[in-house]
Amino acid sequence: MQKIDRDRLDENTGQIECGEEIGTVFLIDKETAITVKHCLLIEKPETYAKNAVLHFSVKDEEKTVKATVISEDNDSSEDLVVLRCEESIDVQPLYLVSAELDVFDELQMVGYGKSFGFEKRWIQLKNTNLLKKPNKNMILDTIDSAAMDYEGFSGSLIADYNNCIVGIANMQNVEKGKANSLLGISVKNRKKFFENNNIPVYDRAALLNVRCKETKAKVF
Repeated sequence: MQKIDRDRLDENTGQIECGEEIGTVFLIDKETAITVKHCLLIEKPETYAKNAVLHFSVKDEEKTVKATVISEDNDSSEDLVVLRCEESIDVQPLYLVSAELDVFDELQMVGYGKSFGFEKRWIQLKNTNLLKKPNKNMILDTIDSAAMDYEGFSGSLIADYNNCIVGIANMQNVEKGKANSLLGISVKNRKKFFENNNIPVYDRAALLNVRCKETKAKVF
């Protein structure tokens, strides 16, 4: 598996526009995008669009493409959605990984938040799920972010220190009008959904073991 850098995560991340709703979406390959279902909400209660417009900035060029929902995660309470773009976007692939996260592991997400004028921003995170139990939701604290809320970041990829995707942001906990933590959907817990949609999920521990074997130590 090819090693990726943060610039690729940035380039593959775009905005999803559906009616009055604006959220975040990311391309896992040239034609396949992932977001969360509530970014497609067009009417309450629970009426969702099957089509959306996606906006990306690729190689300093703005790209707008129409996309259609091809799969929804109906087997759980999570609201993952896979979309197929009507035309290819010239991006490199990203990788989803199944990972056992330790408490206080540092992570990162990139998306378009209302608090930032819907401009793309990176947010540093740390895993604060102390329960250590199989849990659909990742619990995340932000690091050095002064945002009051994270509206618009729904659908953002959550990546580890290897720039592999371990989750997708979908909710925030709010106390006294300010977000005090974020929630994410764990790739590990929705592995079957992704694989049913021909999106491979790699095992992080196995990948790290391969990289360790490829690394040669030398004196310095």
